Amino acid sequence: MTIAVALFMTNGIAMKAQTTNLDSLTIMLGDVVVKGHKPVYKLSEEGLKTNVQGTVLEKLGSAKEVLGHVPGVQKRKDAIEVTGKGTPLIYINGRQMRDDNELESLRADEIKSVELITTPGAKYGADVRSVIKIRTIRKKGEGLGGDFRSSYYQSENADFMENVNLTYRRKAWDVFGTASYSSINTRYITEMSTTLKADNEWENILHQKALSNKQSLKGMIGTAYAINDSNSVGMRYSYLSTPRSVGRFAFTNDVFKDNEPYDKTLTMANESTNHSPYHYVNAYYKGMLGKLDIDLNADFVHSESKDLTEYTEESENYESRQLSTQGKVKNNMFATKLIASYPLFKGKLSVGAEYTQTRRNDDFLNPEKYIVSSRAKLEEEHIAPFVEYSKSTAIGNVNVGVRYERVKFDYYENDVHQDEQSRSFGNLFPSISLLNKIGNVQMLLSYAAKTRRPSYRQLSNNVTYINRFQYDSGNPYLKHEYIHDVSLMGMWKFIELSLTYNDRRDGIVYWEKQGEDPTVACFSFANMHSIKNVGASLNVSPTIGIWSPELSVSVARYWLHFDVRGVDKNFKTPIWQTYFNNTFDFGKGWLATANVWLVTKGYKENIENTRFKSSYDVMVKKSFMNDQLSIAVGCSDMFHSEKSGDKIYRTNVITHQKAYYDSREVFLTLRYKFNTMRSKYKGSGAGNEERNRF
Repeated sequence: MTIAVALFMTNGIAMKAQTTNLDSLTIMLGDVVVKGHKPVYKLSEEGLKTNVQGTVLEKLGSAKEVLGHVPGVQKRKDAIEVTGKGTPLIYINGRQMRDDNELESLRADEIKSVELITTPGAKYGADVRSVIKIRTIRKKGEGLGGDFRSSYYQSENADFMENVNLTYRRKAWDVFGTASYSSINTRYITEMSTTLKADNEWENILHQKALSNKQSLKGMIGTAYAINDSNSVGMRYSYLSTPRSVGRFAFTNDVFKDNEPYDKTLTMANESTNHSPYHYVNAYYKGMLGKLDIDLNADFVHSESKDLTEYTEESENYESRQLSTQGKVKNNMFATKLIASYPLFKGKLSVGAEYTQTRRNDDFLNPEKYIVSSRAKLEEEHIAPFVEYSKSTAIGNVNVGVRYERVKFDYYENDVHQDEQSRSFGNLFPSISLLNKIGNVQMLLSYAAKTRRPSYRQLSNNVTYINRFQYDSGNPYLKHEYIHDVSLMGMWKFIELSLTYNDRRDGIVYWEKQGEDPTVACFSFANMHSIKNVGASLNVSPTIGIWSPELSVSVARYWLHFDVRGVDKNFKTPIWQTYFNNTFDFGKGWLATANVWLVTKGYKENIENTRFKSSYDVMVKKSFMNDQLSIAVGCSDMFHSEKSGDKIYRTNVITHQKAYYDSREVFLTLRYKFNTMRSKYKGSGAGNEERNRF
C-alpha cells in the first residue's frame, strides 16, 4: 500500500590493485601475448574479470562484500545492482544463484574470480541485461564439512540472520544442504505530496509511518554425481516459507481542492501475508561427448501467496468507512535449456534453445465494493533458439551471436479471454563484441539487442489501495521494451574507464491511469516511445602499502521530454555518483574498511532526485584459529544521511516524495567453518528471468 519509488543511479566502483603474492603468467588476448605479473583484473571475451584469490578481497568476509568492490557493481544495503543495468543474474560455478542468502553464505576466501558481463550475448535471455559469474577455488577432500554464520543488526529495530551449510563428499558423490532463518524488522516514514490536474486542481498531502516484520525459513538439499572428470549429473530442491509477514501502517491525508481545504482523513491499516511454501526443483546434466560440450537443465517452480489488508478510515467532512482488500497469487513454471558447444574453424560454436511455460492466477477482492474486484489469469509460452560463435582474429577476439525469441501471451479477466491484451510476437536479438589490446590498454567493444518484459504484477489489473484518493494498479496493455545496448571498456594498469549508450524503445515508466473518478489519482505503468541515456564511469584503484583505496566517479544523462500539465518538460540534468572505498590490511587477521557514497541531484527517466544523498560505512574484522573463526563489527550509514527525495512527473499528476527509513545500524557477524569444500553441483538453471517476473 506504500508507493516505493526505486531510483537506481549510474555508478562505477573502483577496482582492487594488489602488488603482493603475484605469480608470473602469460595472458592471451586474441593473437596478442603479454608477459608480466598476475593482475587483479583483466578484460575477458564477455566483460571485466576481477581476481580475488591472493588479494585483499579474499579477506573481506562474504561474497556480497566482495561484489561491492567490483568495478561497475554497487552494493547498497542488501541489494546488488550493476551500473545502468539493474539487478544482474548471478552464477556461482555455472549455477544460477537462487537467493541472496547464497552470497552471504559463500565466503570471500573461497572465491577465485568474479566476472562482470554488462552486455550479455545470445546464450543469455534477451531480458538479461547484466550477468555476474563467480568462480570458486577447487578444493579437495572427503567427509563432512560445514560453515556456520550468525548475524545481528541493530538499528531502530533488531534483525537476525542465521545460516548453516553442510556438505558430505565420498568419492564421486556429493550430498549438500543449507538452512537459514531471518527476522527482518523495517521502519519506514514517508511524506508525499500528489497534485492532480483534472476538472479542478487537487492536492493530497500524505504522511505515512510503516512498521513491518518478516520472518523467513529457507532450505535446500541436493546431490551431484561425477560420472567421470568430464561428465556429471545432479538435482537440487529448494524450499522457502514465510511463517510471519505483517505490517502496520498509519496515514494522515490533507486534501485540497483548488487550494481550499476539502477533507482530512486518518487511515489505519493492518496487513498480513501468508506465503505457501515456495518449491523449486532443478536437474542438470553437464558433460563432454568427444569434443561436444553439453549443458542441459530443467526447472520447475510452484508458489502461492495470500494477503489481507484491513483499513479503517476516519474522515473529517465525509463518510468514514472500513474496508478490506484480499489478494491471492498462484504461479507455476516449467523451463528447460540446452547449450551445445563444439570447436569449429579454430573457434567455438555454441547452439542451443530455451523453453519456458508459465501459468499465473492473480485474484483481487474488495468485499465492500469500493474497488472493482477481478480475477486475472496469465499464460505465457516462450521458446528461444540461439547461436553464438567466437574466434581469435587479426583484429582481436570476436564473438558474434543471434537469438530469436517467440512469445505467446494470453490474458484472461474473470475467465474471459481478452483478445486485445493477448498477443503473440517474435524478435531477433543480435550481439557482437570485440576484445583487443592497443599498447598497454585492454579494450572491449560490445553491442547487444535486449528486451525488458513487464513483471506479472505490472501486467495485472489488480489494485493496491493507498487511500480513497490514490490507487496503484498494473496495466495489461504494456508492451515489451526493445533495447539497443552499446558499451566500451578500457583498462590501463589500475585505471578503468567505461562508456555506455542505450536506447529503450517502448520504455516502461511509472505513470498515471485514467479512472472513472477524475478526482482519484491512479498510478500505473505505461510505455514511452523512446528513452535514451549515456553513462560514463572512471575507476582508479592503486595499492599503497596496507591501504587499498578505490575511487569511482560516474555520471548518467537521459534524453526524455514530454508535456507536463501543459508545459514541455525536459529531463536532462545528469546524476553524478561517487564511491570512495578504503580497505586496510593490518596483518595478523586484522582488516578494516571505511567507505563513502555520494549521489547528486538530477533526473533518471521521469523521476527527479531532489535530494543530495550520502552514506558512510565502517567495519573491522578479526580472524582467529587459522581463519576458522572470524568476528566482524561495523556500522552502516553512520550519520543517517541515506534519505531519499524523489519527484515523479506525469502528464497530469506530479508526486513529490521524501522517505526516511532505519538505514543506520550497527552489526555483529560471527562465522565458523570446518573441513570446508565447495559443492560439485554444476546446474545453471533454466527460465531464470521468468522466475524474477513473479
